[in-house]
Amino acid sequence: MRVLLVVLIAVSGWLGVRQIHLAQRAEAEQMAASAEVVVYVTSWCEVCAQARAHLESKGVEYVARDIEKSPEAYDAYRARGGSGGVPLIVIGDEALMGFNPESVDVRLRAAGA
Repeated sequence: MRVLLVVLIAVSGWLGVRQIHLAQRAEAEQMAASAEVVVYVTSWCEVCAQARAHLESKGVEYVARDIEKSPEAYDAYRARGGSGGVPLIVIGDEALMGFNPESVDVRLRAAGA
């Protein structure tokens, strides 16, 4: 009887943690989906830092998603056409691989961002 009780407590605790994790993931995905600009990055990427600095200098609000720290970010990156290189900059419905300031500015103007 005690073993059953311990198992039930352990399972209910695991389910509670799992539910919290799912809620946090859904919130992050909703925020990224509603963002007009999403930048898929890694922490060590210098070009990613340049892209982020460029967007910040233009006053553009964006969401940065680290593909090495978040499996959900990696999955979204792959779904948007990411194939190993970063940054992947998504502006509206368009995805730009790498960072070219002129291309980013053209896409930002077209998107009204």
